[in-house]
Amino acid sequence: MDREKAVVQILRKRRQSLAFMIISGIFLIIILNILITLTNNLNDMKNLVSIMLLIVFGIIIYLIIERIISVYIYLLTEDYLGFGKKIGKREHIILEIPVKDIVRYESASELEVDTELSNTYYFIYGEPRETTKFGEYYKEGKKYRFIFNPNERINRILERKLSY
Repeated sequence: MDREKAVVQILRKRRQSLAFMIISGIFLIIILNILITLTNNLNDMKNLVSIMLLIVFGIIIYLIIERIISVYIYLLTEDYLGFGKKIGKREHIILEIPVKDIVRYESASELEVDTELSNTYYFIYGEPRETTKFGEYYKEGKKYRFIFNPNERINRILERKLSY
């Protein structure tokens, strides 16, 4: 995907307050401390259980932090519509769709149940708004759908490219 000529939108989400994150972190540390203290009553396995608890809590904290600080990005180039996730300066493209392959592009209010769908990709936070759009495309004979919330510029360019 050619990044130099891409129209980029970063979908921001409502930020959690710093106090909420600090209180949640302290709460998780207290729970971990209580669980490790309870493992001291075990005779043979206490070291192994303590290490396992640390690993599990490390994974939980990583997933919570990733969920809080990651944002969706939308990239529209001349030929592709791309969706990705951004954490700090790192970007990871999740889905790239050739614009010519998009067969339907409408408002999410027009969304209906389709039994032919193989998968639906959601690139929104929370419930759909009035500006939320969806698109459908075929890949290897299977039908896919994506739901996203484009800004006016991306929406206008996509509608112009998709007007047949």
